[in-house]
Amino acid sequence: MKKINVKTIIGALLGAILGVAILVLLSGYLRVRGILNKSNYVEDSKVQIRLEVLEELDKQERQRRREQIEQQEGLDEEERQRLLEELDNEEELFVLSPGMEDLVDNQDQEELQEEMLEGTYSILLVGSDRQDHSWYGNSDGMILVTINHNVQKIFLMSFMRDLYANIPGIGVRKMNAAYAVGGGPLLLQTLQQNYGVSVSDYASVDFAAMEDLIDLFGGVDIELNEAEAEYMNWPGITAGWNHLNGELALAYARIRQVGNSDWERTERQKRVLLEIYNRMNFNSVEDLQNLANVILPYVTHNLTESEILALLPVILQAKDYELVLDRVPFDGTYEFQSEIIVPDLAYTVQRIREEIYAKE
Repeated sequence: MKKINVKTIIGALLGAILGVAILVLLSGYLRVRGILNKSNYVEDSKVQIRLEVLEELDKQERQRRREQIEQQEGLDEEERQRLLEELDNEEELFVLSPGMEDLVDNQDQEELQEEMLEGTYSILLVGSDRQDHSWYGNSDGMILVTINHNVQKIFLMSFMRDLYANIPGIGVRKMNAAYAVGGGPLLLQTLQQNYGVSVSDYASVDFAAMEDLIDLFGGVDIELNEAEAEYMNWPGITAGWNHLNGELALAYARIRQVGNSDWERTERQKRVLLEIYNRMNFNSVEDLQNLANVILPYVTHNLTESEILALLPVILQAKDYELVLDRVPFDGTYEFQSEIIVPDLAYTVQRIREEIYAKE
């Protein structure tokens, strides 16, 4: 677990996304100006399950695995064809072996008691890869923000996109599939049932909208290493410091093929978000009104106006709390199977609760 400077962590982890969530909450002050009505409030009961999206996701996953086999070095042609045939014959893409199933057995998971939740509030922040409004998008970024008044800390716990999830009504998939199929409500339900947290609120922003937001704030300055610059392969982009517009900044933040896959991509996203945050200068209610006019139209959330108003004192009380960063899976507590990060679920649930619901 890391403890870092408040300004740095807000910028690095949440940047625009956390800024969006805070603005959603602060908009209670601004409702007389009609700003809240410009956000995308969606009642949970109105969000539909999109099973056809699941079929498309499975099709894409199968194609991705086929390409991996075709490009894998060291295989003779007979072995390559055998693996391809096995892939074609697999009815289920995400099946855990008995040993792995033991890792995610949470039948004995203790129910959360009201006493455990006293003095805490949680909201899930989601970054979606949606490019248009034909679907919800994969949740490429998921950060559980928990304000704990008991210890005067705010916990920022990120959940990896390829993390194990037994999605209600769907079955075993990667965590990001829950949002793609059922939006915020299904992702919240999945997170609660699998990882033992209590959270009913979410705020999300899609990456396509981030392009426009980055451009509105004048772009970002990012230092690229040689491998990143070579991968981006864009005129004028070199190793070292570069000024990136929205399109290039998003392309940089989504690189997976350079370095340690999603782990390093998460770090790239933090760098971009820090730059955006540093350009969000607001020192007055008028400044917040101007920012809200820019940002809120891009936000999807399930917070009603009355809930937002009730949360205002919670946010204000916590503004000087220490911020603590962590990530699920925890180091040394997971394995890989069927392209899924499979954690020791019993240990993970216990540790999450000990951290975010701490009493002292």
